[in-house]
Amino acid sequence: MNPIKVILTGGCGQMGKQFIKTFYDEHDIEITGVIDKNFTGVDAGTVAGIPEIGITITDSLEEILKKSEDEIIVDFTCHEAACKHIEIALSRGLSIVSGTTGFSDLELQHFNREAEKKSVPLFIAPNFAIGAVLMMKFAATASRYFSSAEIIELHHNRKKDAPSGTSMLTAREMLRNFSPAPPLVTEKELLPSVRGADMNGIRIHSVRLPGFVAHQEVLFGGSGEVLTIRHDSMSRESFMPGVVLAVKKVKTLQPGLTFGLDKLLDL
Repeated sequence: MNPIKVILTGGCGQMGKQFIKTFYDEHDIEITGVIDKNFTGVDAGTVAGIPEIGITITDSLEEILKKSEDEIIVDFTCHEAACKHIEIALSRGLSIVSGTTGFSDLELQHFNREAEKKSVPLFIAPNFAIGAVLMMKFAATASRYFSSAEIIELHHNRKKDAPSGTSMLTAREMLRNFSPAPPLVTEKELLPSVRGADMNGIRIHSVRLPGFVAHQEVLFGGSGEVLTIRHDSMSRESFMPGVVLAVKKVKTLQPGLTFGLDKLLDL
């Protein structure tokens, strides 16, 4: 079987470097292009800290696609760049796997419509760690039995968006079964937003500090008890099995947008 061909955008970021290392060891996945505005002209393997792979970093996705055949685009960039890459991919009938966060509901609906028009499967997930998917699943289940819950998400200080896409997806899944208890007191914030963002009765708190990678805990409070469900990504390697799974499965999906790694797992 011929290897799956992948074009990687954001190849010089921390996630991109890890992807290059991972795909280098995957015999059934072949990197055919690496896009980044930094280190153009340098071999992608050198940037990732592995032997040269014969792929030179370029800053133009359009130029790479002129030579492409049937690649899948893997995108982990910023919101603005990801929107552009998704539009370019769909216009050429190429599938894309994206882990970029910060998309609005309107943007996701637009992507879905365009992907359906082009009969192209598009996959977006806010988190590719399988443990994080299970954390969200467990939290959604627990939300049936508790009426008070808060989410704390902790990430590195280079993450631009807050709250994280994972925390927002967790809250959405919890709200399918969650009936928040009315507040016992009228709260007074002595510092603005000290109680976090209120998402229909679920508070979300964002922490940004050096040393963190990606962490989240969901706290449920009940009479005389507290339940904590927590997931920690200690390194970016934790996301790689999910990305590899998405790359291998994306073309088997229905045309349109598939959102969330749970859709690819038997949960």
